[in-house]
Order: sequence, then structure tokens, then C-alpha cells
Amino acid sequence: MDVKLADNSLLAVKATFAIYFAAIRTQLSLNWKVEVYHIGHSANGVADSLARLLHGAPIGSLTFAEPPVKAAMALLKDNQSL
Repeated sequence: MDVKLADNSLLAVKATFAIYFAAIRTQLSLNWKVEVYHIGHSANGVADSLARLLHGAPIGSLTFAEPPVKAAMALLKDNQSL
């Protein structure tokens, strides 16, 4: 299912999240053990840096030959916080 935002309006964002939350609720209702954790930006800098790097990029997969510099720096910082 492709979801595209027409603009940055709060209504469009809420509709997008509603679709994701409905899918998550469906998965959580299945007969398996599921644990959901929230990891904040300060403890997950690698994911945060990759999200910022790819924000606005076309949907699909991307393979890096080497980690992006900001992601590598965030990994070092994440390791220090453990």
C-alpha cells in the first residue's frame, strides 16, 4: 500500500498515522508474543540519522557501500551511552 502526503497539513499526517496504527493493531492482535518498545532519539542516533538522511527520498530500498558519515558518528555516540 503506497501512502503519499499531498502536503504537510496536520490532517494528512494524522490520516497517515491512522493507517500505520491500524496495521500495528492488526499485527498485535495475532496469536504471537509481541513486545513494543520506544527508543528515543538520544539512545538511537543511528536510526535517527538515517531517517533524516532519507527524509523526502523516494520509497524503496537503498544499499550503502559504506555507512554514511553521520550514521557512523552516531553509532560511536550510541555505543558510548550503553
